[in-house]
Amino acid sequence: ALTSDVVTAVDSETDSDFLLFNVTKRLGTTEGDIVTMDGNRDPVFSFYQKDISDFKIAYESPRDDLTQKVIVLVEFVVMDSEGLTSQPFTVMVLVNPREDTAPWVSRNSGISLYEGQSKQISNRELRISDLDNLEEVRISVSKGLLHGELLVNNRLQRYFTPSDLVTSSVVYYHDGSNTYSDNVVFDITDGPERIECLFPISVALVDDEAPIVTLNNGLEVNGTELVPLTSYVIGATDIDSDDDQIKF
Repeated sequence: ALTSDVVTAVDSETDSDFLLFNVTKRLGTTEGDIVTMDGNRDPVFSFYQKDISDFKIAYESPRDDLTQKVIVLVEFVVMDSEGLTSQPFTVMVLVNPREDTAPWVSRNSGISLYEGQSKQISNRELRISDLDNLEEVRISVSKGLLHGELLVNNRLQRYFTPSDLVTSSVVYYHDGSNTYSDNVVFDITDGPERIECLFPISVALVDDEAPIVTLNNGLEVNGTELVPLTSYVIGATDIDSDDDQIKF
């Protein structure tokens, strides 16, 4: 995952969440991709800092098996709300070849659920493989999981195992907040070897909030004249709905 521990930007005039990161040079076919965890994990060339803090951005290594370490350099600029850009800077990614004895993620489809719901995580959504000691593999939360919790056999635990995924004993509970995602970074280890995995959790909002009036300036009318009621006179917003669909 590309997290705020890796790269962070600040600006004196723009909210940090809305600073825009742009990839200035497309990576080569053997260098991997910067991808978004929304949708089909398509390559992405611009994203907001809020996407980083929400664990939506990741580096995906080349699909070809590597035989040696590779250094990938990703060049960015950051743009503020006025269109001003930073100096270009480079993030270095060290890609290690996969160890034959290390665990690896053989399936990672994520889960989707409605706000406030719970859902099982099984090996249909997250499958871990290990050639020599799968029974020793432990999976724990490293980062993320900001809007919910994981229970294993109805209990909070420090880690779970691949067998817990097989038996569908791992359940994610969303806290009911108005969030579109709650992605989590898993730390996966078999003891000697350790890897990370960004697991996407998509949340669909439930329309359970009433609209809020944001503007009410009133009108001044002379006699029988007709005065239009415009968005400069009255307005409203709704966190769960498109504002254009609000009816007065």
